Amino acid sequence: MDVEYFDRLWSKDRGTVDESRMNWDFRAKEFNLSKSQKIVSNVVDFFMEKGMLCPGYDVIDIGCGAGKYALEFSIIAKSVTAMDFSPKMLDYARENAARQEVTNVEFLEMPWEEVDLDQDVLGWTKKFDFAAAIMSLGAKNSR
Repeated sequence: MDVEYFDRLWSKDRGTVDESRMNWDFRAKEFNLSKSQKIVSNVVDFFMEKGMLCPGYDVIDIGCGAGKYALEFSIIAKSVTAMDFSPKMLDYARENAARQEVTNVEFLEMPWEEVDLDQDVLGWTKKFDFAAAIMSLGAKNSR
């Protein structure tokens, strides 16, 4: 077995990006209401206790959904880049950030599959100290 084997399994019958986007747009309201803040805080605390996430870090949250983790990261991070391909998820994320008066999170609408780290058009190579993809079940590949 090798990485390609798992990539093939992961990609099998996943549908198109547009189909996934429509699915997550449909579920956005449910996801915005569902995640317990205590669970989110516990996960972030775990990352900090293990020394993986530290105050002042630049963080990327891939597949941020309604922004629950991105907003929790923003409490200790210098900056958070929160990306998702679902416009409705990002609408909720922006509303949640505004309600909490969070100013250090940038929300981007884009599928992870379109990020080309080799070309580094976005300037992301070595930018982030911590990367999270906690709820990114919709990613089409493992990179």
